[in-house]
Amino acid sequence: MIRMLAAGLWGILVASGANFLAVRMELFSSVHASSPDAPKVETVVTGIMRVPIMANETPSGYVLLDLSIDYDANAASAFASKMKSVAVDEAFRTVYEKSAADFRDAKKSDLSALLSEIGQRIDKRIADGTIKDVRINEFMFAPPRKPG
Repeated sequence: MIRMLAAGLWGILVASGANFLAVRMELFSSVHASSPDAPKVETVVTGIMRVPIMANETPSGYVLLDLSIDYDANAASAFASKMKSVAVDEAFRTVYEKSAADFRDAKKSDLSALLSEIGQRIDKRIADGTIKDVRINEFMFAPPRKPG
């Protein structure tokens, strides 16, 4: 019992000493104040979009897609309130225009190219260099419902 108490006190003493030294030597504080030119990266999440994949005039299935898009908030300040709408619109259009693509057996390389194209289209619409990263939160191909 006394050994456990001594070990606990020793742990508290070591942790307190390490904390004191870290604060004293400023190991975990930011050295540089953020400059106004540094990009302020923010993320917009599109929510799940249901994009129909058309074959002739009937849907051959749906792509369910949820994206996270990182962008430079300083560069897109004029579009700050519309960023989600722009992102959803361009992502929907990009996937819809890829109707010829077979999303049933989508490979990682296909999705990487799709994400890159979505980022480029948003960049064109807002301002070049605004989009930092486009990530998939959820991706699924759903076949159409059978009537009956």
